[in-house]
Amino acid sequence: MKKLNSPIGSPGRTSLLLFLILSTVRSIAADAPATTRPAAAVPSGEPKTHALFMGTDISIQYNNKLYPLQDVVDTSFIISVDGKKTSIPMRGEPHNLKLEQSLKLTNVSASVTGVTAERVYTPGNDPRMLRQIEASHAANAIGDNASLAEGKFIVAQNKFGSAINPNASTGADISAANLDAIAAQASKAALAATQMDDAQFNTDFTNSALAQLRAESDRTRELYDAIEVNCEVSSPTELKSPYLVLVVQYRTNGNKPASSHNMIYARALEAIGSRPQKIHILQGGLPHGYELVSYQVHLYNLGQEVATDVVPERVSLTREEAFEYVKADYLGTHKGATLPSTPAMGKLGLETKAELTPAQLGGTYFVKVNKDGKPEEAFLDEACSQPVDGVVATVVKYVRFFPALEKGKSVDGVARLRFSYLTR
Repeated sequence: MKKLNSPIGSPGRTSLLLFLILSTVRSIAADAPATTRPAAAVPSGEPKTHALFMGTDISIQYNNKLYPLQDVVDTSFIISVDGKKTSIPMRGEPHNLKLEQSLKLTNVSASVTGVTAERVYTPGNDPRMLRQIEASHAANAIGDNASLAEGKFIVAQNKFGSAINPNASTGADISAANLDAIAAQASKAALAATQMDDAQFNTDFTNSALAQLRAESDRTRELYDAIEVNCEVSSPTELKSPYLVLVVQYRTNGNKPASSHNMIYARALEAIGSRPQKIHILQGGLPHGYELVSYQVHLYNLGQEVATDVVPERVSLTREEAFEYVKADYLGTHKGATLPSTPAMGKLGLETKAELTPAQLGGTYFVKVNKDGKPEEAFLDEACSQPVDGVVATVVKYVRFFPALEKGKSVDGVARLRFSYLTR
């Protein structure tokens, strides 16, 4: 269990923000002139290839500084410190972590289905287990007493047998009074052994039922100290280095209604493909009798959050809608700036790369870009006198650009493009 120092954001506020952004994006896309949309890049009935959602960024405190979580390997968090990967074991001392919500755009998605979560007991705190242990201890104690009584009876029986045996040469006094005393002792030991055997039988017969009744009574107090989560995960695109993060928001009996705490659980997963992978989590360490307020399941791959069925505020977008969102965000963060046009979206897929020669993949091109961030024509030289043709020209039309800026206003410009530098 890892405690966090910041709560999950307000769903109502993030919903409003997301609604306003999408309304703006779709308005811009709808108003864009048809001549700025290359037919090859915007087919009729364009599929929803991207997802915009409210993601969660996790930072871990290390040497009094917060570092973004980049990966989870085995039972360790992975961060980057001065460009070097650093491993932080999850177990041991509690870590100080921070959660921040932010809008994320991705074209990588996965399916997380059948999610269930409930408060449960850890095995060491389960009333059924505890009562069974108590019953077992009681049975063992009675069993020990029964064995002791049986031993005493055997001793008394042997003594009586020796006393009445005419061939015994024990030298014992076998007067009538002594013989009666020895017989009485043997009879008393036999009765005690029989009674202890009966007690053992009755205990074995009733202990299980009594333990169950007492356990059920204890369970009505609901002093749960763990959470159990089950789900299935799959992805149409292989996720080679995935990890799952469970965020639990809870309250304790002493908390005010508006006060809550967060707990985080992280686990590295095997590679995820189209075949569903079952995930089971049993995480203890929560305060006994805690109240579950909410929980979230987040999936990451190579340090980047993946859009799933259960992420908050998810909206599917076409590629053009995704570009309008990226562009609007860029313009908003560069108000008043004067900048050249640069590539924004267009990472090549394996099939597209296969169509290009190594020289074409590694080449540098110069693309005339209009103020809407759409490519118009590509050239081999900076003077824009030697136009490209063939496959390269087709691929360039698929790329989207941040428009050139003059004092914060979008203008036509020329962008330098290398396919190997495209990251999204």
